Amino acid sequence: MDKVKLEVKAPKNKKIEYNGIEIEVVPVLSMPEQAFLINRYLQEYFTKSEGSIVQASEYDYFEAEFGLKDYILQANTNIETDGLDSEFYGDIVFWDKLTSEIVNYKDFRNKLDFIVSEIKEQKILNTSVGKVLSDLAVKLSDILDRVGDVSPEEIEKLQKSSAELVDKIEKSSILGEASASAALVKKELE
Repeated sequence: MDKVKLEVKAPKNKKIEYNGIEIEVVPVLSMPEQAFLINRYLQEYFTKSEGSIVQASEYDYFEAEFGLKDYILQANTNIETDGLDSEFYGDIVFWDKLTSEIVNYKDFRNKLDFIVSEIKEQKILNTSVGKVLSDLAVKLSDILDRVGDVSPEEIEKLQKSSAELVDKIEKSSILGEASASAALVKKELE
């Protein structure tokens, strides 16, 4: 079988009309653009700012979504974003029309949503009881290996690190009612 060489050929820009204005749209998000957008989105999503719109949430969804849309407008359209009315960022008709012309937008969005979900799951695992107890077991095992050489300072360090781990257990959402027991253990360690 003879091998053929493929060449990337950029698709022609598309045109859409919105409220009587013709908008030019670059119909594809390149791989470097997707990587940039995902990294930027994750940074904004998982970094809670003081001026966040939804204070009760641990994540900054609105900031991440706004940043994503703003970049897409800048990189994939001929729209001037300076001074653009913020209502356009929430106009579902406008965004459906625009993103439907970007042929790989749904695929990109699936990747982005998968990665956000994966990171959230990893955060849950890292704060779960099993992880906290595993960390405690490793520290205790390390101390027990050196039990003959334990100084009063190391005992104090052990008490402090044990108290910190119990604090993590108390804060773990998985424990629920067991956090009261952890508080008692902490009190006994002190």
